[in-house]
Amino acid sequence: VGANLDLSSKSTVDLAEDTNLYFTNARADARIALQVGTNLDISNQSTSDLSEGTNLYYTEARVDARIGVLAATTAQGALADSATQPADLATVATSGSYNDLANLPTLFSGAYADLTGKPTLFSGAYGDLTGLPTLGTAAATAATAYATAAQGATADSALQAETITLATLKATVAASADFADFQTRIAAL
Repeated sequence: VGANLDLSSKSTVDLAEDTNLYFTNARADARIALQVGTNLDISNQSTSDLSEGTNLYYTEARVDARIGVLAATTAQGALADSATQPADLATVATSGSYNDLANLPTLFSGAYADLTGKPTLFSGAYGDLTGLPTLGTAAATAATAYATAAQGATADSALQAETITLATLKATVAASADFADFQTRIAAL
């Protein structure tokens, strides 16, 4: 702000150039005018006179060769013409989305209640079964009416009252003359 920064009334005439000269059309034209003769005249030159380096010049032969490499053969063109094009396909063919199918079926919800024609389920009660077998009297007797496994093991090794008493056994042993006599006496009991 102020007179020192306001350049609206100034021009390049008011500013010193020093050694870095301003661009003007006149100066540019003068520089180009110095380049006359063989420096600017290329009318007698051809691309044969210039080295190509790695950036090759355009020639019709090069373009034809490049197109030949990239272009399809007649057979490939015929296949392409007869191929199914993406626009000919249903949306689902390219999306893969189930929701893009037409005529979607109604899917099962997963709830048993939504099934139709469902069977009657078993209640879990033995009495609800059909074709029940006829069970013996043990099936109708309380489980407490029977011996436990421990009681059964003891009974297997015990002397049974209905066969012989301990006193009778002792008397039979004492009266036997030998083992054969013992067997005969025991069998007679």
